Amino acid sequence: MKRPAAWGAAALTVLIVATAVLTATGGAQRRHLTERAERVLVVSLPYVSWSDLEGPDLPNLDRLLARSSVGALTTRTIGRTDLSDGYVTFGAGTRAIGGNPVTDGAAFGVDDEYGRDVARDVYERQTGARAARGVVHLGISAILGANEEEHLDALVGALGDALHRGGYSRAVIANGDGRTPVSSVPEFQRTAAAALMDTAGRVPAGRVDRGLLTDDPDAPFGRRLNVREAVGAFEDVWQDRSVVLVEASDLVRATRYQPFAVKGWRRVLYKDALRASDRLVGQLLENVDPERDAVVVVSPVPSALGQTLTVVSVTAPGVEPGLLRSPSLRRPGFVQIVDLAPMVLDLVGTERPSEIHGRPTTVVDTERDAAQRRAFLVDAIEASDFRDDVLNIVIVAFVVINAALALAAVLVLTGRAGAKTRARVRFMALVLLAFIPVVYLARVVPFHDAKPAYPVFLVAASLVLAAVYRRLGRRDELDPPIIGLAAIVVLLVVDVILGAQLQLNSAFGYTPSVGVRISGFGNISFAALAASAVLLAGLVAHRVGGRNGAWIAIGIMATALVAGAAPFWGADVGGALSMIPAFGITGALLLGLQVTAKLRTALICLAAAAAGVAIAAALDLSQPEAQRTHLGRFIEQVRDDGWATVWNTTGHKLSQNLATITSIWGLMLPGVLAFLAYLRFASGRLQALGQRIPELRKALIGFTVVAVLGYLLNDSGINIPAMMLAVLNAVIVAVLVRQDPATDDVPKKTTKPKKPAVKTKARTAR
Repeated sequence: MKRPAAWGAAALTVLIVATAVLTATGGAQRRHLTERAERVLVVSLPYVSWSDLEGPDLPNLDRLLARSSVGALTTRTIGRTDLSDGYVTFGAGTRAIGGNPVTDGAAFGVDDEYGRDVARDVYERQTGARAARGVVHLGISAILGANEEEHLDALVGALGDALHRGGYSRAVIANGDGRTPVSSVPEFQRTAAAALMDTAGRVPAGRVDRGLLTDDPDAPFGRRLNVREAVGAFEDVWQDRSVVLVEASDLVRATRYQPFAVKGWRRVLYKDALRASDRLVGQLLENVDPERDAVVVVSPVPSALGQTLTVVSVTAPGVEPGLLRSPSLRRPGFVQIVDLAPMVLDLVGTERPSEIHGRPTTVVDTERDAAQRRAFLVDAIEASDFRDDVLNIVIVAFVVINAALALAAVLVLTGRAGAKTRARVRFMALVLLAFIPVVYLARVVPFHDAKPAYPVFLVAASLVLAAVYRRLGRRDELDPPIIGLAAIVVLLVVDVILGAQLQLNSAFGYTPSVGVRISGFGNISFAALAASAVLLAGLVAHRVGGRNGAWIAIGIMATALVAGAAPFWGADVGGALSMIPAFGITGALLLGLQVTAKLRTALICLAAAAAGVAIAAALDLSQPEAQRTHLGRFIEQVRDDGWATVWNTTGHKLSQNLATITSIWGLMLPGVLAFLAYLRFASGRLQALGQRIPELRKALIGFTVVAVLGYLLNDSGINIPAMMLAVLNAVIVAVLVRQDPATDDVPKKTTKPKKPAVKTKARTAR
């Protein structure tokens, strides 16, 4: 292949990516929450998921949610979120954490007693700042210190500062205090102040004192919220251009009291707290004018049942009831907790500062009625919980099957197994290839409603699909693995173009409970796609032969690349940066590029990767803010915050990658790598296979590149090469273990040529 051809291939790749981006559709219609609200009431319902609202009689909440736009809130921040993490993240507008469990709830009115001191004096000694009125958070130092140690550069209190600059007053009304004589729970539970405090830990107005409570011997910790006092405090601060957060603090006490209550009684206390919260909401809404005020309902912490997805809703002037959509998650009905701060700023018409990394939510899917919206969210949360429950089981099974396959292949290749075992091992390799699409196809059936049937389906469907591969590929030994790889590629490409419905809540996909992007390709899906595409390209190139085979192979890889890179489809930047060089090198080798030009071709592929990502980024940035993918938002962040963002993101990805080494996926590596080492160094069969199928040997070079880059450029770390090695393991076994042992790939024995004998003339005696 000459140099112009290499440049032409690179240009063709960029053109395909650009065309896909230009022709992609943006999906459902989206509406901003753009009509400015004069006042915003934030009702916090801690520890509440949508399913928790299904049982008790909650007329006020039901009426409010029926006329609201609703969503399932992803509460995960950094690790598993507690109440303080949720409120601090709310106020930061980016992932953040609380400080110390003992002091996270230590918020006081400036005139409240704190030991022998007054809270104002203690605060001024701790911070050097003055607080003339309102509420001060005496745990601010610990919160700031904890977040300074993280890589995500959170600005605690950014929402409070932004509202102050916009001319809006802030107030918090909350008190979840409660402690028994033997309780290890800190007495002060006023973490709600963190949601609206400024960067110095101050909230200008509100009440968090014990005067909000009344004694009740039947309530958790013997205390409950005095609704009259709470509503009176709300009326005092509910003024023009104000944002007020009122916490249904009885839910905090009911949840924290669970370790001290018998199991059957815990749910009773929780439902009582829900009904009390409903009465509080009803009286608060009497002061709300729907024509000028907005009401946000939010649960910033996982539910009492452990469900990570919780309640969020918005009702505001001009906002039609529907499903909320987070720009971060890009899927109707799901909102990320970092988007709460920009949501509030959007409601009051105040500009979002660059320190707040979340984005305002939009409203989509306004055709469903209130009951259908709630049923959709409850079902989605149940599916997410089911996925979390079965995830480790599926991965362990996948790892064990791979290890068993490698061991069985060694026994066959060393001649320790008969013909029947050989056929079973070949079939087992096809079952492993079939298992990947079956895990995705399982999402078609609501197995969260029939959990025992899930493992039965995985086993039965994998066996049936493997039998189909074998039946359809009976004409040639390479056809079954080719069909198996093609099934993975086609399924994932079609699924992502249609909205990635099979990836959502799949064991090999993603789930909103994790709190990251749940659209396009997830990291494990990218790994399966990239590995399958490059190996399929090598086998197809050999099977078809000649330049036609090479160009068909390039077309396969280009299709996978387009699906992964297009912002409205795969939207996977790390995947695109990994696939372009790997696929480019593989394509060049299949086209017969000379060895001396390999370095030049690699540089051209890297340039093509940069050009393709630049085109995608430019088109992404040309969209409205709420429709941009994580690529566009990352570039915005670099523009606003400088190159420190790159280093922070790099540091975060590095720490995430290192953390995955001990994951279940990491168990995949020793077995498969040992098997490949045996094939390469001990038996020499890998070299012999390369001689029989040289196109596969070239594809393995691209496979190595995409596996290494996939590990380095994505934050799933070792999980990505682990999935790729699983695909490779199945393909190698399916290709190596042939039907006739006599045709096995065995390295040819080489002997050193004998040195020619040196003839010497015998000396004759005279």
